[in-house]
Amino acid sequence: MLESTRLAPCLARPDPKLKATVVARRPLIYRDGAQPRADRPAHVRAGSSIARVPSGLAIVQDDANFVALVSTCGEVMAIDLPPGVGGVRQFDDSRGNKRLKADLEACFAVPSADGTVLIALGSGSSPLREGIVTIAWVEPDPPQVVALSGHALYAALRHEWAAVGARTNIEGAVPIGDHIVRLLTRGTGRPLNGIVATNATCDVDRRRLLAYLADPRSVAPPEPANVRAYELGSLDGIALGFTDATPWSDTWLYSATGEDTADAVDDGPVVGSAIGIVDRAGEARWTAVTETDGQRFLGKIEGLVADDSDPRRLLAVIDSDEPETPSSLCTLQLDGTWLA
Repeated sequence: MLESTRLAPCLARPDPKLKATVVARRPLIYRDGAQPRADRPAHVRAGSSIARVPSGLAIVQDDANFVALVSTCGEVMAIDLPPGVGGVRQFDDSRGNKRLKADLEACFAVPSADGTVLIALGSGSSPLREGIVTIAWVEPDPPQVVALSGHALYAALRHEWAAVGARTNIEGAVPIGDHIVRLLTRGTGRPLNGIVATNATCDVDRRRLLAYLADPRSVAPPEPANVRAYELGSLDGIALGFTDATPWSDTWLYSATGEDTADAVDDGPVVGSAIGIVDRAGEARWTAVTETDGQRFLGKIEGLVADDSDPRRLLAVIDSDEPETPSSLCTLQLDGTWLA
């Protein structure tokens, strides 16, 4: 059981010895096209997190109730999630229902007693965004989807993060070792009354989290521990905010984006994204993501996972914040002294 503690703030520093370059990208288009009866478009609308599952890569979306599955041969399929408010599965300003979306912004996959389970978390930035979805893979059965309320867990997270000046806006979840899941909450980019919003992390016990998700009505949620605030730096005066994280070597990497918005609901112009590493000592370093010509990459990295075929490559999901534009899956090449 983790003890509830608050750690000293972390100041991430830009490191000129690090380099992260976009070397490939492809749009995410469903193999079977649009499915109007399921209220599904022909493409992945807003990839917001990514994890490796038995059938390939799972990508959750913050404004569409589907999990996209990218197979090892590159085909994109979908798992339908339960419809949301109004019986629909797409949410945006043009429909006038953006504030009703589930806002699934983080996911991770872990072994279960008889297979693999993907856990997708709502951001928690409003009461409607405190839902959690689990998808279990148990051969030979098809994936089993369960949607549940996470109000008790989010209440505990909100209390602990508020103590370090952070609001609840979960953007990433990364397994640390065999026993911990580290949750990341994002601070938005534009200062409010001169105060820059705080990014933060906390740890929850994985075994207790899985027990809570199996029976949230009678099992208490895990208590957040190791709460830590982060100052991630900025691009063009816009503060970087966490967008996802992935295990890497014996530590973890994170993605962050500079987005000019004042809250966790509205999107804003993106000035660039960064990849950072938190080393074994808990210190953080980062670099801005670039194109192959050296220019800054201006896409919004929302999901991050290590490439299991190459330790110096990452896979990243890019969200254009445009419902009619497919999200894309990019390959990032890492160069430099990432491991000290």
